[in-house]
Amino acid sequence: MPLTSRPGAGPDSGDPPVIRIGGYDQRCDDCHKLFASVPERTRGRPRTQHTEIDLRHGLNDGCLNCHDIAERERLRLHSGETVPFSEVAQLCAQCHGPVYRDWELGVHGKTVGAWNPELDQPVRYTCTNCHDPHAPAYPGIEPLPAPNTLRLEHDHDDAHLEIGLERNVLLRWSRMQAGANQGCAGGADDRIETHEPGAQSPEEPSP
Repeated sequence: MPLTSRPGAGPDSGDPPVIRIGGYDQRCDDCHKLFASVPERTRGRPRTQHTEIDLRHGLNDGCLNCHDIAERERLRLHSGETVPFSEVAQLCAQCHGPVYRDWELGVHGKTVGAWNPELDQPVRYTCTNCHDPHAPAYPGIEPLPAPNTLRLEHDHDDAHLEIGLERNVLLRWSRMQAGANQGCAGGADDRIETHEPGAQSPEEPSP
């Protein structure tokens, strides 16, 4: 069953976008219908409006690459066709084809709703529900240190170490490697016994 996208499912501004200015909800055309838009070739001039937008979208460095100059409440595709903001995925797919295909298959993005379509129709978040369209990259996250799964000697007491020697194959192997690197010069105490816990040691006499 195909999934549907829904405008406003996540933290976007709806379709058409609405922002709050001076205590009032304003749509794009509330201002843009009052004056002609500046052609894209002059985009190097300082902005007097929307100065809070930090445009960091790679080579996509112009407003009119995505926004239609005549219909500011619609988005413009490369073909010149316009689409509503609720179909923003069509716009993003023009440059982000592999990601768009993953999104269609459910590999990329987020889906909410019941798994059973008879209970509730699943809804897939659109691109701008998760990404800032002007700066879509997520900031880097510093990874946490990996867990200590080898029960290393300096992190545990002798009791834990003995349990690790008996049960942890990786720890026994690391000890054997350390002995080999030292030329196997150690005595009998340096050898790692590999017999099963509870089994009789070869050096121990029978009762």
